[in-house]
Amino acid sequence: MKNRIYLRAFRSDDYLISYKWRNNYDITNGLICRKMFISEENEKKWIEDANNDKVSNVKLAICLIENDEYIGNVYLTGIDHVNKKSGIGFFYWR
Repeated sequence: MKNRIYLRAFRSDDYLISYKWRNNYDITNGLICRKMFISEENEKKWIEDANNDKVSNVKLAICLIENDEYIGNVYLTGIDHVNKKSGIGFFYWR
């Protein structure tokens, strides 16, 4: 089976896409997280913060290999380095 996706650190302009996702009810309706409208400025800060928090949380972009399209996010949260455990979550829209 050929790999179709890869993971990468967020790019500074990814907020332009994720901002639209967070403000689209058809997308957020199926998510567990709290529904709210997000400003572009807040989404940009979230992307910047996600790239800087690598000790207890890892947040990465999911992209298609064929065209590098950013299609979602994957998270490792509450990373416990001693017991080698964490939570995981992901979201993709395609």
